Amino acid sequence: TGIYTYNLLPETEIYQKNTATQVVCADELRQVLLAFNCLQQATATLVLNMLHQHRPSEKFDEVWKAEYDDSLGNEFYISYLNPIFDGMPFGFVSWFLYRRFQVILFGVTIRLQSGEHHTALNP
Repeated sequence: TGIYTYNLLPETEIYQKNTATQVVCADELRQVLLAFNCLQQATATLVLNMLHQHRPSEKFDEVWKAEYDDSLGNEFYISYLNPIFDGMPFGFVSWFLYRRFQVILFGVTIRLQSGEHHTALNP
């Protein structure tokens, strides 16, 4: 049986690394989200909205709030992209997937010539 812990302080994480399966520290997670937000604008918002449990509302005083609320109900999945899209611009592929399947493509993992993989958000 796995042990999963949530720590408030980085100092307590070291005591659980030998016994816990996964350790999440709130301060470290906050710092990572801030760093990613500097690299790619709105990353923290995206991640936090994906983690946030949301109960839809029916009444809104502005249209953008209704659209935002609707998008909070989305889920995200990691999937392989059909090879038919190889070499096509990201903008076209994301447009096609949205128009055809209502899928929002916001990032891809690219294999570099060196063999390494690189994840790019909206490249």
